[in-house]
Order: sequence, then structure tokens, then C-alpha cells
Amino acid sequence: MRKIIKECAPESVEKIGYGMPYYGYKGRLAYFSYFKNHIGLYLTPPIIEEFKKELKDYGTSTATIRFPHKEKLPVALIKKLIKARMKRNYVTFTIRVNKIRVISARDQDIKERREYEKK
Repeated sequence: MRKIIKECAPESVEKIGYGMPYYGYKGRLAYFSYFKNHIGLYLTPPIIEEFKKELKDYGTSTATIRFPHKEKLPVALIKKLIKARMKRNYVTFTIRVNKIRVISARDQDIKERREYEKK
């Protein structure tokens, strides 16, 4: 799983969260864990809902996909899911950063206006 994620997101950073390895890329990218009968992949919503048809052969819940040990990992599908999460993280991050820039610019304008009015 590590190899698959790093191939899709080489800029991602591996960390530990909730006692599991996870990768971050402009936010939470993916968690994963090994269990007795499956490997769990955890992606924040709405990724699993968006790929519901392609995930129909696997156990899923809101943020969980269970890949049974008996079957080979669907590498292409996992890459598709990771890339979709990366895209969402990038968009959210960009909006957040630009919003901060707008607020900062507005605050700077207000500050400059107040200083001008004092003169």
C-alpha cells in the first residue's frame, strides 16, 4: 500500500495518526491498516461515495474500504482513489490559502486607510 500511495503522491508525507500509517498531501490523503482478513484503506468523504460502482466488490462504509487478503490488491483502482483525494485536497487547500490572502489584503487596506486618515 505504501508503494502505491507514494507512486501516486511522491510529495506526500508519511505520518502516524490514530495508530495507523497515513499520508498527508495538503491535508489528509489516506490511512491504511492491516487486519486478520483484510487491508483497510481510509479516505475522507466523499471519495468512496463517488466511486461506489467501482468499489461494489469490496466492503465499504463512509470512509473505509476493505480489501480481502484472498484477492490481489486492485492497484489501478487504489491509484484512482488516491489521485481523486489529492485533487480534492489541492482544491480545498488552494481555496483556503487564497481566502487567507484575500483577508490579509483586506486587513492591510484597512490598516493603510486608517493610517492615511490619521494624517
